[in-house]
Amino acid sequence: MLMSFFLPFAASWVLLCAIIRKPSKFNAGDRTLLGLLLISYVLRCVFSAINGFVQPLLNWIPVALPAIFTASAILWKIRYTEISTLSGRILLVLCAISVVCIRVFLLIVEMTATVYLLYYLDVLMFPILVSVLALTEIGKTHSQLNLLLSEKTRSEAG
Repeated sequence: MLMSFFLPFAASWVLLCAIIRKPSKFNAGDRTLLGLLLISYVLRCVFSAINGFVQPLLNWIPVALPAIFTASAILWKIRYTEISTLSGRILLVLCAISVVCIRVFLLIVEMTATVYLLYYLDVLMFPILVSVLALTEIGKTHSQLNLLLSEKTRSEAG
């Protein structure tokens, strides 16, 4: 059961690192955000070790909060990420909103089949998010290459 919460948190945390690192280096605020999320996960592990895994919803909320907070931080950081294409930004925002909603609904849903479906959707969103980030990097590199080629053509012609 511990791994079912570790994997979404760890994947979200790594993705958040990639989103923060995309436009610039980690600044003090970024390191603080990542540190707070990591500390919340460690506290959640301590909470689970002390209390064990019990079924009432109120006891699962602290267990799921680090993954929800990390997905929310992804959504917040996307706002400041430089993405040149509108479709890429829209897809990234929609996927991040989906991850946050899925993580919240995982706390509410009680049917096992629905929990499995939501967990599958949560896992499915990450390749999409990573693909969008990779495609935006390819598009940015392509536009920079075109700019350099046009400058070289102008300098050779002039």
